[in-house]
Amino acid sequence: MSFAQFDVRLFAKSFEGQTSVRLQSWVEYESGEIVTGKVQTVEDIEIDNVKTDRLALVGHRRPNRRLGGHAQIDAAFVFIGDQWSHRNNSQYLAQTAQRGDTVLQFENDVSVEENGGLQPGDMLIVQAENTPYFREKTNGGHPRQQDVTILSVQGNRVEIDQPLRLTYPVTEGDNNHVSFIKPRFPIDYVGLEELVIQFPNRLDWLGAVKPIAARNFWMRDVRVDDAGRWGGFLQEVKNAEMRDCEFIGSHWPYSGSSAYVGFAGCHDSLMENVVGVNQRHGPDMHGGSGNVVRNSVFSGSDMQWHNGYGCEHLLENVTVGGYAFGGGYGGALHTPDSGNQIHSSPGHRNVVWNCDLFGRDYGVRLGGGQQGWIFAYNRIKTERGPAITLRDRQTNHLIIGNTFIMEDLFAPVILHGSMLERDLKVAESLATRNYGNDLVGNTIYGSNKVLSDGWEGAKGAKTPLRRSYANRIMPADNAAPRPEVSKMPMSSVFEAQRQNPNGLPPKGAILYKPDSSLDDAPDEMRSLGKLVTQVNFCRERDVKDMPSGWSVETGKVFGERDGEARYGWNVPVASGRSNLAGSAPGAMLYDTNNNFGNDPGSQWTIELPPGRYEVDIALGDSRYPFWGAYNSYQLDTTYDAVNDIVVNGTLLKDRDGYMDRYDVYQAMVTVDADRRLTFSRGPKATVLRIQFVRIHEALTDRQ
Repeated sequence: MSFAQFDVRLFAKSFEGQTSVRLQSWVEYESGEIVTGKVQTVEDIEIDNVKTDRLALVGHRRPNRRLGGHAQIDAAFVFIGDQWSHRNNSQYLAQTAQRGDTVLQFENDVSVEENGGLQPGDMLIVQAENTPYFREKTNGGHPRQQDVTILSVQGNRVEIDQPLRLTYPVTEGDNNHVSFIKPRFPIDYVGLEELVIQFPNRLDWLGAVKPIAARNFWMRDVRVDDAGRWGGFLQEVKNAEMRDCEFIGSHWPYSGSSAYVGFAGCHDSLMENVVGVNQRHGPDMHGGSGNVVRNSVFSGSDMQWHNGYGCEHLLENVTVGGYAFGGGYGGALHTPDSGNQIHSSPGHRNVVWNCDLFGRDYGVRLGGGQQGWIFAYNRIKTERGPAITLRDRQTNHLIIGNTFIMEDLFAPVILHGSMLERDLKVAESLATRNYGNDLVGNTIYGSNKVLSDGWEGAKGAKTPLRRSYANRIMPADNAAPRPEVSKMPMSSVFEAQRQNPNGLPPKGAILYKPDSSLDDAPDEMRSLGKLVTQVNFCRERDVKDMPSGWSVETGKVFGERDGEARYGWNVPVASGRSNLAGSAPGAMLYDTNNNFGNDPGSQWTIELPPGRYEVDIALGDSRYPFWGAYNSYQLDTTYDAVNDIVVNGTLLKDRDGYMDRYDVYQAMVTVDADRRLTFSRGPKATVLRIQFVRIHEALTDRQ
């Protein structure tokens, strides 16, 4: 294995007063041979901070060296094809190319030199402009594209090697000449193998590997440590493979905001057995089509369709989770809703299959204009907020066979619209534009026991689901298992498509009917008995901010409260509130707590009539872990919260480990003649804090 280290650590004090520096890189092979790169001079520098050992090149934050006036040279390894040439005159379609077509008809004879001189084997970018009509319809900010290869050319008729994934119109709205092609002459069959790339210092906006306009590019057994920008982010590549690679850490908080692992404008490419740690977004899909990410693990990032009109991507058996050091947005999967040219909504028919996704603040958020996505047989866990948010114009999605773990007992499974929209009229409008969505055969642990709802701040505006059946809502279980592979219609969509390249018969039924017992089975909604009481644990100063209908506990000893109930601690305890302000319904309840302290005998007791009760208990502190809980990309384990609690003699154990913000338990308990319901720390509990308790009478059928 080869070893490359890109070290431009310069002591700024040594260069004070200078206006240029000389830089040089080197590569060391296993044999010990060292190869040095060409010395390069960087002109017109300014010293940003002479008090550190880091030289900041003001005005050089985004390196702008270009090859042939085009591609940026801002990575350690750059592979660049001939993107633009004398043959790059756009040729417009003479007739609409429908999705599935393999023949393109042009206005001109494209075989002649002045019209491109296209030949078999040439690579084409088929592109439709982002017209005002399309932008209004989809809220998209990028053009629609697909890279294809020419099989034959006959005058103005071109046969391509694969069906189109989108329809490319000749006219759209008031616009003519909407769709066209541009030849691309890629660098072919290049790649990296068995290489470690290290960035030991905080470089300024420098990536590790950057192929541009490449075809049949590969990376295998490559490890990148602490890249200054992206470690493994392929751009404008056709038929790439990235296998058995690791991307560990990044310096992005100090030099930029694009520590990504994924594909940008790539087509028909594969990422398999990849590990990403503390990236900002990963896996990250920027536009493109037909890419596959599978059997990979990403820790400390989120899954994103970050921008560009990306369609028909497949992500299967991908694990994404952990608290994002790398600057992720806080959810498990995110698509934007902005219509600008920076972050725009992705396209249609993307598939998320058998993945294991964790989000701190929400599960899946689909921003605007998506159609025909499939979420099947995933486990999606979120500490706060809904499992899925359908913000705007979300249509014809299939959500089937998933396990949703929701620790927020005040959020619905699917939320329509947005809780963050300031204009409530806009929020109401957004929530009523999601049509044709199916929710089938999912199992939900926790939630507010409502499958589909609107935000109460927007008058509960929502769109009815097209189909909702065979869903089950169960008691909270923070460690509920993933869906069983044996119950899926196929263990791998990727492998099934390879075995059936012409389609997966019977069309559609294989997803809709994985189990005949699901057919038209009613949803199983968990009913609750009569609410007995609900108590929030908080500081005295936070009492005024509590939601209506909640009693409060501020750490006082047991006694009568407001002449209505008797509860309290056996000894006075401390109360606290985190630094975070939540936005989801009931968020204040999770942001406050009382501390059991270090006394193993500390207890909180409430007096109730003898009987059987169903109890919701929320434990933890939403401050931990947070950005500052990391030190040099490693978790600061000084906050190892184990939320074990004993409720009237029954131990409720923290099954999902430590370092989570909070845990929610739902338990059936019996209160005897002593009329006491008591909560005490478990024998292995550490840093135990209690946030709220909600108590219902138990229903007869669950006693």
